Amino acid sequence: MSKVLIFGCGGHAVSCFEVLKCEGHEIAGFVKKPDEKLDKKNIIRFNLSPQIPIFSETDDLMKICSKAIIGIGQIKTCEPRKNLFKKLSLDGFDLINVISSQANVSKYTTLGKGVFIFKEAIINANVSIGNNCIINTGSIIEHDCNISNDCHVSVGSIINGNVDVGAGTFIGSGAVIKNGISIGDSCVISAGKYVSKNVPSGTVLK
Repeated sequence: MSKVLIFGCGGHAVSCFEVLKCEGHEIAGFVKKPDEKLDKKNIIRFNLSPQIPIFSETDDLMKICSKAIIGIGQIKTCEPRKNLFKKLSLDGFDLINVISSQANVSKYTTLGKGVFIFKEAIINANVSIGNNCIINTGSIIEHDCNISNDCHVSVGSIINGNVDVGAGTFIGSGAVIKNGISIGDSCVISAGKYVSKNVPSGTVLK
């Protein structure tokens, strides 16, 4: 497997680290923002793997490793992930797809770049997933769905068949989307929400 940089030093980065290690990737290092100070919790986490260096975004990272994943999550907004994806792409990084071997992904699924699929996720036939998406632990995406760029399908959520999810949308943990629904761009569907009607762009469903 390939050597990979993880951009991010928070909880999501640790989750990505664990899957990458399970899939046999070598971790070239974590990358933090230039002004980012790691709190005690971060330091304890990374002491589990003290041999893995922590770099700054200002370092000459392409000399270290050209393959990368975005290890920052998305709850309130996709903008940090979206902007980082654009920057890393322009800088020439190869934003790889990572699929846990414990996920069940149809061979008839189409993936963009920089997609991270966590353990126990199920993705059925004829699903399209755009660039820079998180398909989190135990989520289900049924047949004929379209998940646009920069989306986060969170833990245990269920997207039934023939659903369109617009760019930058967050589907919260345990949310259920009825079949045939269209959700617009930059929406937030809160945890546990049942969605039975179309959702216009920019909507926050609490």
